[in-house]
Amino acid sequence: MIDPFEALRRDISELGHVLGDTLVEQEGPSLLELEESIRAFAKLRRKRNRRGPSALSMRAIIETLDAPAAERLARAFTHYFQLVNLAEQHHRARRRRDYAREQRPQPGSLAFELTRLAATGTRCEFDSLLARASVELVFTAHPSEAQRRTVLDKHQSIARLLTRRDRSELIPEERTRLDESLREEVASLWQTDEIRSEKPRVGDEVKNTLFYLEEVLFPLVPSFYEAFERTAKAAFGEGERISSTLLRFGSWVGADMDGNPNSDRSAFRWGWNFLQRSS
Repeated sequence: MIDPFEALRRDISELGHVLGDTLVEQEGPSLLELEESIRAFAKLRRKRNRRGPSALSMRAIIETLDAPAAERLARAFTHYFQLVNLAEQHHRARRRRDYAREQRPQPGSLAFELTRLAATGTRCEFDSLLARASVELVFTAHPSEAQRRTVLDKHQSIARLLTRRDRSELIPEERTRLDESLREEVASLWQTDEIRSEKPRVGDEVKNTLFYLEEVLFPLVPSFYEAFERTAKAAFGEGERISSTLLRFGSWVGADMDGNPNSDRSAFRWGWNFLQRSS
């Protein structure tokens, strides 16, 4: 039986090795040794007693670090988990393609859920439900969660490389070039300062939100409606056209820089109007 998570584990392992090589090249072997040591103790701590010897050893190492060393260690772990997240997102897309090739609905997908719904209702009931439905996606801009646009761009480049590496028709030379490009992107990511030297302004929040509008939602939303129409027709038969207002978007961008839209309405209105004009 094929393990559906084998490819994910392979990607995580390869990205981990690429990051490890980057740490050695950029900072020297001592940082990688420190990171691996902390990671090993953390794994033992999770498996065993959280207040046992492994936890004490890990804490003892961390307490000896000065501020620059602690910052480099934190960055190493941050980048590692970011790469793991990219691998997981890529694997979800890969699994979706696997189900599509096998021509069977993936659990949780539109086809799967609409087929289940069609077993208990009619197209007329479905259309009536959609006429009352509204899904609103709200952009927040909490400074502790927002990443710099340059970092998001690099994450997207890495994601594209992971997708291209999955192509079965690649010849060895092409695979080598893609691996080299992946190493270059991870090295560039490490060299990019993720911490802002100044408190983010409304314009910075808007730029961050525009990334998701331009790079994610703009190409994705039309495809979603097209897929929804096609899947609903396959499940229920002909019916009313899916309303283009099913998906709505809101924003807290430009509020009080703390996710609360009520404390500074003028800043909120400025940020939202700027966002609307820019999109």
